[in-house]
Amino acid sequence: MLFLEHDRDSNRDDWLYRVLICGILLIAATVRLFGLEQHGLWYDEILTALRAQESMTWLLASEPLRNWPLHYLATKLAFLLLGQSDFTTRLPSALAGITGVVAIYWAGKAFFGRREALIAAILLALSPLHVHASRDARYYALTVLLCLITTMSLWCAVSRRGKRYWALYLLTTLLSLYNHPTALFILASQMVFLAVLSAARLAPELDRIYRHHKTSTLRSPSALYPLICIVILAAIAIGYVWTLPGEMSARLLGQGSGVSPIVNLSSPFFVDLFDALAAGPGLVSTAFGVAFVLGIITSVRDARI
Repeated sequence: MLFLEHDRDSNRDDWLYRVLICGILLIAATVRLFGLEQHGLWYDEILTALRAQESMTWLLASEPLRNWPLHYLATKLAFLLLGQSDFTTRLPSALAGITGVVAIYWAGKAFFGRREALIAAILLALSPLHVHASRDARYYALTVLLCLITTMSLWCAVSRRGKRYWALYLLTTLLSLYNHPTALFILASQMVFLAVLSAARLAPELDRIYRHHKTSTLRSPSALYPLICIVILAAIAIGYVWTLPGEMSARLLGQGSGVSPIVNLSSPFFVDLFDALAAGPGLVSTAFGVAFVLGIITSVRDARI
């Protein structure tokens, strides 16, 4: 009887979480799609529409690392399927924003648990900054989505040690770089993680080989995957920065006189970032703060258990 009651409670919880995530996705879709064509396109969105009208050959062959064609290709596909309008110009960003809520739920569930995943999904679904990016015909919402997918692909590759996950990670990393150069920051952090992981996995193997007078071989070839991935990613990153326009690469690296870096890590930057993420002072900011603290407390409590 106890087992039956436990199974019933588990099924009830599963059903409740499914209903909650569906409700969150409905909210996310509503705030991103409702009145999407209400305001006319602004300058950068007009540029997106114009680039999307170019031929596929031009988008892929005309210095693709300078033009960041992935979002333009998605917009071009929307034009081909649904016709050209303000709504379809912004639709790829809106869909990327909605899918980003699913991706962050997936990531939260894998790293922490379902409760934390729901909190993360709510925060992203109602984040004013993310909603604005999802209603803007630019590449920002797609950047968030691809960074989440690359992170989860890397996590699956490391934890499950499957070749297909390593291939998926490399593919999504390339796509994120073809979307916007800010993916380089995510790539740099992932390369540091892979370097630490490679050292941790290879050290016991190399020690065993040394003790057997170098006649032994690696018992687990998958231990080499992170190191191989680092070499590939380093080549991609170096080639990517090398092909960027001079001004853009200087801004990314913070070099050159009179050139302001893309990210200025000063106190006003962090204040403005918090205001954007939490919609400034007031009720919305308080709600975001409470949800964030609740997620931290839940994670700590689960970790102690």
